[in-house]
Amino acid sequence: MDLEVDSDGEGGGVDGRVVSGESGLTYSASVDFPSEKLAQIACATLDVDKELRPDIVHRQLSTSGRALIIKFQSIDRKSLRTAVCSLYDFLIVVVRTLAEFSEEDEEEM
Repeated sequence: MDLEVDSDGEGGGVDGRVVSGESGLTYSASVDFPSEKLAQIACATLDVDKELRPDIVHRQLSTSGRALIIKFQSIDRKSLRTAVCSLYDFLIVVVRTLAEFSEEDEEEM
């Protein structure tokens, strides 16, 4: 399974932005997967781990077609950065696991 990282918003992969507003900081990103099913599996897997400090950082995960939609809201930059980095660490594990099992499924066919 290929997951391309594209931070400039052109093409596919991952596209993320941080916006500062009255309610604090907001980070939004979209991660494209090869199929809608894989995006849903990634979303369900990542959604199991809740934020440790929900009073400071709020995370929302959803899917739209083949895309995993990630949204964070935080009252400070450090907490936002920590939460986003942690999610991406878990996302890397999820993507590698999905890739491994997808390859095994293809070999069995």
